[in-house]
Amino acid sequence: MIQLIPIQFMRFFSPSILETRLLSKSKEITPILLYHAVMTQDVKNPLLSEKIHYNFPDILYEQLSYLKKHFTVVFVDTLFERMRKGQSIRGLASITFDDGYKSVMENAIPVLENLDIPGTIMIVSELM
Repeated sequence: MIQLIPIQFMRFFSPSILETRLLSKSKEITPILLYHAVMTQDVKNPLLSEKIHYNFPDILYEQLSYLKKHFTVVFVDTLFERMRKGQSIRGLASITFDDGYKSVMENAIPVLENLDIPGTIMIVSELM
């Protein structure tokens, strides 16, 4: 079973809360953590909707460190390719960043590089 975990919840999750949600079910679920912006300070921007639309680098680092410790983190394409081929996805996890905010390049990519884990950035090519 794939469990999507949106940023609205992730911003407030410490590794201990992640452990409660994920580790007890780690053999049953494949988490995909969904992030948007990764800011270095609180911002007042209606697009980032009252602090729940973004995360901070130190919290992101803690969350992804926990994820790496308990799962093999793969690109989301790899996860779905394995599913398409009927291969097991047990023990795998993926990380996505939606909308292609500049802060992802500035603040999230260094965290991913430091932890040596992949992440998938979903770029918006056109506004509706």
